[in-house]
Amino acid sequence: MANTQKVDTQVYANFATASRLVASLVSEGICLAYFLPVISAFESCSSNMAPLVGIALLLRHASDNEFLEPVTLSSNVLLIVPLRSLPILHPNEAIRSASGSRCFPRIELVDSWEMIGPHLFTIRNSIANGGQKLRDSTAVGNAQLHEVLIHILAGASGASADTIRIEHGLDAVQLWLTVASRQDLKVPSNIVEEIRFELRSSIDFQQYNYEHPKRLPTLESSSIEWEQCNFEGHPTHPMHKLRMSYPPMPPLTPGMIDLDNPRIRLVSFPRQAIHLRGDFKAEICGLVKHMLGDSLEPDVVYLPVHEIQVQTLLEKFPVAQVVNEVRPVWAHSLTSLRSLAIPELLPGKSLKLGVGARVSGALRTISPVSAYSGPGFSKANVPYLSYDRNILTIQCEVASAVARHEDPHIAGHAGCIVRDSLEYGPESEHDLIVPCASLVERIQQPNTSATLVTHVFGLETEESRRAFLARYVDLILRAVLQPAITNGVAFEAHGQNTLARFDRATGELKGFLIRGFGAIRVHVETLKASTGVPMDVAPTSPIIAKDLSDLVNKLYHSLFLLHLQRLIRVLDLYSNGFGWRCVREALDRNFPNNESEIYKAIRTQKRMPVKCFVRMKMAGLEDGYIWNHLPNLVLYEPQKVALDGSVSIA
Repeated sequence: MANTQKVDTQVYANFATASRLVASLVSEGICLAYFLPVISAFESCSSNMAPLVGIALLLRHASDNEFLEPVTLSSNVLLIVPLRSLPILHPNEAIRSASGSRCFPRIELVDSWEMIGPHLFTIRNSIANGGQKLRDSTAVGNAQLHEVLIHILAGASGASADTIRIEHGLDAVQLWLTVASRQDLKVPSNIVEEIRFELRSSIDFQQYNYEHPKRLPTLESSSIEWEQCNFEGHPTHPMHKLRMSYPPMPPLTPGMIDLDNPRIRLVSFPRQAIHLRGDFKAEICGLVKHMLGDSLEPDVVYLPVHEIQVQTLLEKFPVAQVVNEVRPVWAHSLTSLRSLAIPELLPGKSLKLGVGARVSGALRTISPVSAYSGPGFSKANVPYLSYDRNILTIQCEVASAVARHEDPHIAGHAGCIVRDSLEYGPESEHDLIVPCASLVERIQQPNTSATLVTHVFGLETEESRRAFLARYVDLILRAVLQPAITNGVAFEAHGQNTLARFDRATGELKGFLIRGFGAIRVHVETLKASTGVPMDVAPTSPIIAKDLSDLVNKLYHSLFLLHLQRLIRVLDLYSNGFGWRCVREALDRNFPNNESEIYKAIRTQKRMPVKCFVRMKMAGLEDGYIWNHLPNLVLYEPQKVALDGSVSIA
């Protein structure tokens, strides 16, 4: 249930960003973290806060000392994070208590959903603040939580409880600056500043979202209403709400413009200055004629442009001209800032526009390679893929336009992809089509674990949540894995690109839609062998996989780590092991005795590659990835920690 207490939105916004940053620092191996479990009833329960299973203790520096001693607390603790559920622990790596009688296992993977918000703490020595214990006035039940944390730390380190002083911890920016100051990381000063800015932007936009909640959607709501319930955004990226512009675009600040309903402008280019794929002019004809009437020039391409991108286009393309429209048009943004719908003028379609702003981790332009490859793959290859068309609808990219320029990074600022969008056609009358990312968003309040999926579909009992997940997992695995295994096509099936299709009358899940071809992976040899049709994409396209492991990485990261993990957690089916057991059973049932390399890797490989968002930022990577290999969540079994600290399967 939602908590009706008035909340400090700034504190909760910081927690949303900081908790994701903490999870990244740990999973990417940037900071060592150890799990200190509760060992008494006093430590584990409180009427004023979520049940506490223990704390994650993040260290500032790797240490050769194998013991957790008082000096460790005073000099090497970066952060203390209270946890509501057990993170994934390394079975063989630990730090020992000062007495040597207990050990505290190293945390391999922790999720922000496991952290008790908005509580993040640091340690000060007994001299600080005149020896007075600090209190966090924003935290519910904080006085008792302080006592509990001190009790755990004292028992683990051998320090006297009277000498331990804790306070509400660093915000996300301070946390980053503290980590980046480490000499061993060698982070360039410009990168330090860039990440600082991006984290601050995430906090600011998150706070704005908290202070301007949307009306909760229902089964009768439009797809657009569901798309715009993007409350906290990316489930794991520390820059989950980043909106960062580059000159001549003015700085993006919360509330500066209505990003949910931006104005669309038309910018004209000479025909020879634009590369077209598909019948682009025909696809957007309804929009152009509405805006300009009949005064259309024959040798001109009219490019729809997001209002914040106009000045950038005029600066980078001297031949471009903003057209004075007869009728102005405002669009509806989707979960992605640059994807827009105008159902009354472009029924059954949506637009993906180039926007020279950084959102989450990337600059959101339209690369010429993507503009070429999407329509080509849609027309030449999608019709021949093997998948159950009663379960999966592939939203094809039917046409595109992108500027001709010798520098593809500049060309991408003037780009538009037209995409099939069933949800904006007649199908939406009987079917509710929603982005899966919206299902796992909170109910427009930061201080609750209630999400739209549990609220709208009435999943109040564990039995109902189990039934919902079982059907969801069965359908999505059949939808996404079949074309990967049979044809060598791995869709990027995270929650933003995947849409769930429900019967409006009954709420029953009927299937899924998939969109977005810019980051799929295709194994050319498998596709050709299974369909007999060659690919129609640019030879330099990043969607071409070097081998089948590329497909495994794409599927695991997008479908299992980002998509299914979050759903399993918000349904409260993670810690009891049901969620991932449900996934394994669906895999075995739908793909029995499957010998494909893709299936075997997902189903049996002990460790899987996880994308390192912070390390990639630290390295200044715009293209390419850095991976860390962590336990395969598909194989997850609940762990337990004995009194001596040893880890085993529960």
